[in-house]
Amino acid sequence: MAVATQGMVVNLATGLLARLSGAALKALIEIEVTGEAAAKYYVELDGKPTLLPALPQGRHPDVIFKGDQFSLAALLEGRMSFSDAFVTGRVSLAGDVVKIVQLKQALIPKTS
Repeated sequence: MAVATQGMVVNLATGLLARLSGAALKALIEIEVTGEAAAKYYVELDGKPTLLPALPQGRHPDVIFKGDQFSLAALLEGRMSFSDAFVTGRVSLAGDVVKIVQLKQALIPKTS
């Protein structure tokens, strides 16, 4: 298995931003990458998703999206379903239940 690099993790966060572009969701999301590429990233959703360098002072994430870099990438690229990701425990979500549901709906690929 390839070792995840910091650049790969940044690409993952950027991919999440692209998937959430235009989502009608206001939330502060923490992306916690586990494993060799362990890192935390923060995404502010308020009209336009923005990748933040750190958790804003005095704020707490509304949603914590946690998993290893490869599982998160597979989920965001559509190679793994939400059901598989969560049932197998490879990815977890914690936080505000309403915002978790909204986030899941925003990330599910739209079918025509």
